[in-house]
Amino acid sequence: MRARIAIALVLALVLAFPASAQDARDGAAAYMRGDFSAALESWRPLARKGDAEAQYGLAMLYAKGQGVDRNPARAVRWYRLAAGQGHGAAQFGLGRMYGKGEGVARDHGAAARWFRKAADQGVVLAQVNLGFMYDKGEGVPRDAGQAATWYRKAAGQGHLGAQYNLAAMYADGAGLAKDDAQAARWFRKAADQGDGAAHYALGEMYRLGRGVGQSNAEALRRYQKAAGLGEANAQLHLAFLYHKGRGVARDPARALKWYRLAADQGLAQAQYGLGAMYWNGAGVAKDYEKAVAWYRLAAGQGLAEAQYALGISYRLGISYRMSMGVKKKHAQAMKWFALAAGQGHKGARYVLGDIYLRQRQVTRGYWLMCAAANQGQPNAQYVLGLFYEGRHAILWPSREPAPVRPDHVRALMWYSLAVANGIREAASYREALAARIPAAQITEAETRARKWRPDPTACGARRAPAAAPRR
Repeated sequence: MRARIAIALVLALVLAFPASAQDARDGAAAYMRGDFSAALESWRPLARKGDAEAQYGLAMLYAKGQGVDRNPARAVRWYRLAAGQGHGAAQFGLGRMYGKGEGVARDHGAAARWFRKAADQGVVLAQVNLGFMYDKGEGVPRDAGQAATWYRKAAGQGHLGAQYNLAAMYADGAGLAKDDAQAARWFRKAADQGDGAAHYALGEMYRLGRGVGQSNAEALRRYQKAAGLGEANAQLHLAFLYHKGRGVARDPARALKWYRLAADQGLAQAQYGLGAMYWNGAGVAKDYEKAVAWYRLAAGQGLAEAQYALGISYRLGISYRMSMGVKKKHAQAMKWFALAAGQGHKGARYVLGDIYLRQRQVTRGYWLMCAAANQGQPNAQYVLGLFYEGRHAILWPSREPAPVRPDHVRALMWYSLAVANGIREAASYREALAARIPAAQITEAETRARKWRPDPTACGARRAPAAAPRR
């Protein structure tokens, strides 16, 4: 939930100028109306005389290139002079320059030291940035407790990002005791300031009944609010709900709208979902080329489902016009299947296993099938039954030694699981095998099938190769 605060800007802090001198006030007024040249003329002589407020103002002008050519080195000089006099906003500004490496060599340790000086004076942006540095271990030892302390101080002053991060720490139990009620409280405060991510997080709290009374209606309202504010995860969530008809009437057109908005923000899962809508012609005219284009974007981000879908599209020849002939089409299919299989995608493992078996690379094929079967892939479960019954030697003759010994109990168990998952071909093999083995073995196989649960690590899943098989 966390990792959303960036190093903040300092412009808002100009409002903190006290009325120490009429010229300083004139400079602040000029700055606020956008007359940076007048601000420069007011502040420069005062800064040279040692006025900390004017030094801070001059530093801002040089840092942003307002009324003068941008000059980070001069900005650092003036920030340092004001910070040395205890000016809190200037201390924060100097810390920010160290953190970004502008006008001075990047030094997260120095940034943290200046942020602390400013934070101790109650400068809210320094507090939240110091919390972030403790959160990430930048310039200071990573310390979730310290991060929570500084987030809480900034959150108490109304800083939206600090409120969100503090809520996330309560929700995760990171750095402080897990407390869903406190998490919901701070998410709500951030949401009340119009933060889309906080609305989405609060929606999740309502959906799960964590820290608030469970309410699908309120969860949906929060998702809609967050999505309307541009929160990509909420847009994806809404797309899924409308696509599947979960808690709302199924509405492919609305699903398409939200998938597209989230996909345009680069969310891989949304890009894949949008591709599936085009592939299936749901809420939009069927368009395989657009489907493949969206699959490719998601696959390029490492999404296994999209890699598998892209492999299928190339294998079927749907994307022929976008490849450079049949050979490249086949190579592309194998590339994407292998990438998806390497991430543990059961469908891709089954497809690659099938290709290996057809090439008589029986051992490799077996391990891929075994991994997929133990993840619940029905066709792979059927194939495993064939292996344990010893039929692989007939179906896929090879000079390689058999990867497993015949085991009728295991064969019957895998046949039964495949049948239960809709593989009709396995039924005849199951019945034939059951007719010629002892009743005790049948009972044992049935017991194992009832107790079976998916296990992605079983059957030497790590042996399932990620490299594509030869042609």
